[in-house]
Amino acid sequence: MNSDQNNEECLVEQLRKELHSLKAEKERDGIKLILEKEEMEIAKKEEELKHFRARVQLRREKIQKYVIFYPLVVTLSGIVNNIDHFLVVNSHT
Repeated sequence: MNSDQNNEECLVEQLRKELHSLKAEKERDGIKLILEKEEMEIAKKEEELKHFRARVQLRREKIQKYVIFYPLVVTLSGIVNNIDHFLVVNSHT
């Protein structure tokens, strides 16, 4: 009977170890899943940042063109206004 009891105790201990091992494995798998989700989120944010930087660069280029050409447009507009004024003044004479 003592032998049967020892066998049962060994079996119970073995089952406890297996249960502990399974719990540890489940926890590792859960951590892996969390890490994978975090890595996917980071990749998504990096992609969003890449697109944001591209949009900022396009805006910067538009602003640079505006800064370069706006004074020219204003100058040309002034010249056109002066010509119009000159034509109006000279048409009355």
